[in-house]
Parts: sequence; structure tokens; C-alpha cells
Amino acid sequence: MRFLLLSFVFYCSQCLAYEYEYDLCRNGMFPTYDGNYNVGIINKNTKSYDDECIDGNEKCVSKGRLLKGDEVLLSHAMKGFLCYWKDDNNVDFVKSEDVTIKKNVDRKINGKNIVGVWEYGDSTVNIALRKGGKYHISGQSYWYGGHGNLHYGELDSDAKVVNGAMSWNGPDLCTGTIKLIGHQIIINDNKQCGGASVSFDGVYQKLD
Repeated sequence: MRFLLLSFVFYCSQCLAYEYEYDLCRNGMFPTYDGNYNVGIINKNTKSYDDECIDGNEKCVSKGRLLKGDEVLLSHAMKGFLCYWKDDNNVDFVKSEDVTIKKNVDRKINGKNIVGVWEYGDSTVNIALRKGGKYHISGQSYWYGGHGNLHYGELDSDAKVVNGAMSWNGPDLCTGTIKLIGHQIIINDNKQCGGASVSFDGVYQKLD
């Protein structure tokens, strides 16, 4: 029994270390990056790569293609590659040499660029500016489990801008951050904003 317990503890510690190290590039992990995001422009027609390619697997193959002029979001760098997000179905690694970092990208949150309704998949977030210069966020998110299994989450909280990012705290245990990068926002919450598997994590576009 003691051996099984020790094995379980070792296994879980390994899982946690792997989960929080940025060895992977996945759409679910992209919004959790705690560094500075960039906007990149693909400078030639090129390929995208999965994690096995990053580790030098000789059998690795490219997963897709990117076209010259494509605009992507960039998070972490790893072994000469950058993790990019083009859309929810196109998140992977690209060679650093095939991307040009875009300069003078808007990152500073203000009433003009952050206020409005933002959407990502089934999640919608409304950011408003109230009297006294205070921000307020509200929103809904859903997770469909099939067979009529629907989990729901919501936001309804005041928010503030600290160190270039917007953050909220509530209702209940729900907390999170919002980063502006160009014409998009990246939301990362603490997975306590609704029912099981519900999250507001994602890259949002502003609705007209």
C-alpha cells in the first residue's frame, strides 16, 4: 500500500510539472501563458509543427501550413520555434525565422479599445465603463457534454486595470485576467466561474 501511495504521489508531481511547463502548444493552454504575447506576421509560406518536432523526433511531420501575410498571436518560444494561435483550430508551433514580430501593437487598455462585447466560441463577455471610470464585466459561457448535459457559467463583476492587464474577482470564487493584444483580448480564468469544465479561457474578437 505504501509503495502504491508513493508511486501515485510521484506520478502526480510529474503530471503537474508537465502541465505547467510550456512544453506544449494547445488551444486550451494558450490563454494560460503568463508571459508577454506578441503579434506575428508570417513572412513566407511555411509549415506548422507539433510537439514531437520540437523534441527532434525524426518521424515528426508537419501538421499544416501557414501563408505569407497571415497574422498570428505568439506566446512562448522553445528550441527555435514559437507557439502561435491563428484561430481555435490552428494552434501549433512555427519556426521562429518564419515569423516577423509586429511592432507598435496596442497593449494599453483604455475605454476606447476595451469597452464592448467580445466573443469566443460559445463565450460572450461584455466590458463596460461606468460612472467614475470603473470597469464592469458580465458574460456567459457554456460547456456541452452531450446527451442534454449542459453546464453554465457567468460573469458579473467590477474589474480593474493593474500592470497593463484587467482583472476581476467575483462573483463567488471566480477570478481572472484580460490582456489586450492588438484587436483581440486573451482571457484566462481560475476555472471557478461555472459548472464543471466551464471556462472563459480563450482569444476573443470584438463584435461590431
